Amino acid sequence: MKKSYIILTVITILCVIVTIGLRIFMNNMEINYEEVKATVISSESHLKRVGKSRQTVYDVKVKYEGNTYDLENVHDTYSYVEGDQITAYLSNGKLYANIEGVRTSTPLSTVYFVFVFISLILVIGTPVYIINSRKRNA
Repeated sequence: MKKSYIILTVITILCVIVTIGLRIFMNNMEINYEEVKATVISSESHLKRVGKSRQTVYDVKVKYEGNTYDLENVHDTYSYVEGDQITAYLSNGKLYANIEGVRTSTPLSTVYFVFVFISLILVIGTPVYIINSRKRNA
């Protein structure tokens, strides 16, 4: 049993280290975007059922160079008044409300979030496994 404790602990530590490294790379990576001016066409929010709870979803549509876009990574609707010109960030054919939205839409950020989830499970699960194994063997 002690061998499994050591292996699980090492895997947990390695996963946390990889997660931290990915976060550092994600924060320092060069992202390609263009700062543009877009006109707000509509701005509304609605509640969406997620499991047993409800979540507010913000739908903001903007027009840029004759095309209509759904503005990504929006955190409110009151900042987007219909007819106003806003600063948006164009990247990979999508418009984002902020640079963080551009950064978190990259493949590296997807890998990072997967490792965050795995690390969280391991950090909670490893001690639980060890404690339960010791109780069974006692």
